[in-house]
Amino acid sequence: MPSMFAKRRDCSPAAVSRTLRQLQDRELVTARISQADARQREYSLTPAGRRVLERLHRERAQAIEAIWQPLTVSDLERFTRFATRLGDDLEAYRQREL
Repeated sequence: MPSMFAKRRDCSPAAVSRTLRQLQDRELVTARISQADARQREYSLTPAGRRVLERLHRERAQAIEAIWQPLTVSDLERFTRFATRLGDDLEAYRQREL
């Protein structure tokens, strides 16, 4: 259900429903009434949706290879230190704001 998905992803049910509607309008996802509970819908990828997802996975892998493969161990260590510090600082800031 969009509301349950939204709660787990920390976004609004309206945003999830809007996204599902857009995916259905593009014929990437279909919805049908659940066999187990007629109050719910079951969403599944269409063949076109599967092709799009496969293309996205392939392009993501190519981008990772093109960007990350050339980095040296030293580059990766510096990046890891920076990313860890940034994440820790952002989390500390968030905690102060709550």
